[in-house]
Amino acid sequence: MKHRVGNSFAIASGLLNLCSRQTSTVEDLVAQMRGRFLALAAAHSLTAPGAHEENAAISEKRSLRGLLEAILEPFAGSLPVDLAIEDVLVSEAAVTPLALVFYELSTNSVKYGALSRDTGRLAIRTERQGNRLIIHWDETFAPEHAGPAMPGQGFGTVMCELALQDQLEGSFSRQFTTSGMHAVLDVSSARLSADLPEHGV
Repeated sequence: MKHRVGNSFAIASGLLNLCSRQTSTVEDLVAQMRGRFLALAAAHSLTAPGAHEENAAISEKRSLRGLLEAILEPFAGSLPVDLAIEDVLVSEAAVTPLALVFYELSTNSVKYGALSRDTGRLAIRTERQGNRLIIHWDETFAPEHAGPAMPGQGFGTVMCELALQDQLEGSFSRQFTTSGMHAVLDVSSARLSADLPEHGV
């Protein structure tokens, strides 16, 4: 809980810095921050158990692209994000673990990575390998640190690994380089859409 509360303040600080670079008046800054906090609250609700079942608006986000867009919205703002995502539907059981991982990656990006600077670039794509769906999350930026010392390889990484392993028979890995960061989510296609009709995939 202490880690998550501190993380929330760090996210707010990162969003404030990002919005300040994209606005020229106090009124614009307030409007952008208000909009992003509201969007962030909506995205955060995706990670609450059962929330996606109770909120009709959130249930409409059950495509993989919709889930990603909902979570990225408060972080990316006007910064371009390259999405090459297969438009698959996500089962109710898969929404929470995926949302947790995407949320973790987004918060780290806005604090340390591609979304923390105007010159950063974020690209997300999917590919099929047999009965697996592979999600590639690529950030291009100039890290202040490279290798194991880069922030975000502790609690967040373990949480991502466990979330995918327990719920989606999946794995999570990420590697920091001199030009940015590359993360890979490898999940079971069957578990990803387990409770959806076959024609919906």
